[in-house]
Amino acid sequence: MNRQTIETESCCDSSVPLAQASDSSSVSQLATNRGWAVACMTMACVTIVSLATAGYFAGVSSASRGDNPAVASKFPFPLPETIDAVGAVSSEKFSIATGVVSEESEGFFVLDHNSGVVQCSVFYPRVGKFMATFTGNAGELVGAGGKGGSYLMVTGQADMSRGARPGVLAPTLLYVLDTSSGNYGVFSIPFDRQALAQGRPQQGLMIPMGTGTAAVVPTR
Repeated sequence: MNRQTIETESCCDSSVPLAQASDSSSVSQLATNRGWAVACMTMACVTIVSLATAGYFAGVSSASRGDNPAVASKFPFPLPETIDAVGAVSSEKFSIATGVVSEESEGFFVLDHNSGVVQCSVFYPRVGKFMATFTGNAGELVGAGGKGGSYLMVTGQADMSRGARPGVLAPTLLYVLDTSSGNYGVFSIPFDRQALAQGRPQQGLMIPMGTGTAAVVPTR
């Protein structure tokens, strides 16, 4: 009788660790599940915040570009100004750049280093192709003296509406530098906005606006 009681107590005692191990496993599994749930909720919150932020700045940019007071009044703080980006790059044989010619389009400038001739092509968005071409001789303007020159070219913006030809010149100036001599020159573009609006082709010569030199002799 005593032996049976001892065996029964022994079995009960051995079942305690098993029960504790089972409880520990359940707690660990529960903690893992809770961890995954928290991680998923965190990722969902981050995604929602990111989408909301992107949508907000897209709306701000659209409102700023539209310059609509009714839309802008919905925002209790100043809207950021839009940025009109231009680019320029040069290689051994060519230099290219872009510059704004109107509210609807921009010019694509290509300078051939061998001939010194620069050409501006304008894409008409409504027509879907290049419809305007303007050319200039950068080699002559900067005094490169012959073929095979080395140049740098970049565009800049200027308000040309108050000059000698208001309403005709594009708001972009084209700067060309002869890297051998340091001489530089600037062209303006005689762009007709009415021709763009009506889809009419146009072509002409770039207008030289001035020259200068970067090779300044230091004074003692």
